[in-house]
Amino acid sequence: MLATIAALLLLSPDADKGYVMRLKLHEGEVIKYDLLIERDKPKQSGVFSSSYTIAKIRAGTIDMDCRAIGLKIDGKNRTGDLNKAWGGQVAKLPWTELSHRTGMAIGYNASKANGDIIPYLYEAGIYFPYFKRDAVKPGDTWIGSTTATGGCTDGTFTLKHVKTEHGKQLAYFDVTDIKFLDPSNAQLGPMRMVVDLSNGLPTVVDYKVKNSSTGRTSHFRQTLVKS
Repeated sequence: MLATIAALLLLSPDADKGYVMRLKLHEGEVIKYDLLIERDKPKQSGVFSSSYTIAKIRAGTIDMDCRAIGLKIDGKNRTGDLNKAWGGQVAKLPWTELSHRTGMAIGYNASKANGDIIPYLYEAGIYFPYFKRDAVKPGDTWIGSTTATGGCTDGTFTLKHVKTEHGKQLAYFDVTDIKFLDPSNAQLGPMRMVVDLSNGLPTVVDYKVKNSSTGRTSHFRQTLVKS
């Protein structure tokens, strides 16, 4: 699952006019995220760690090199098994400055993976916002692409509010009506996304899904650990 990259949100001098949001990074910059995956029936928990290097920026397009760098399952370090499956492989992820994916994402070959880590590998990807070209205000909604369990799809983005916390100005988004590739999956409440307006990166993305076929509930939480 590959699913939105570096960014500076350019804020209007007058907040009443809204916020103009753009992605801007520097070549060579490295971003790291942890993705927590929790499931019930039976209870399982894992953390998948990835790094994203800004490989090239040209004409409003940002190319990222994605690397799998760590995996823990039920408290046990499984990075060795991860490296056997994906060691040295790089996934190519292209984005526009509006955080819209452009072109094809080239993924990993997981043919050598141990069976019990494959469900975690399938969740590999990055959760990013989908910016509009025009300024947006709290309460505005729009359709955009998003990552979700099972693969990239789309949903409805709503800018809920913008507030300052610990010296950082944060934008809070809800993502609803996500069209999961597996029709048995359904959201349990909105996907919550918090974006740091100093760099445009999501600091936290959090959501839950229930599968009607298996009865399992899954919880996903992406956390920024380095930018």
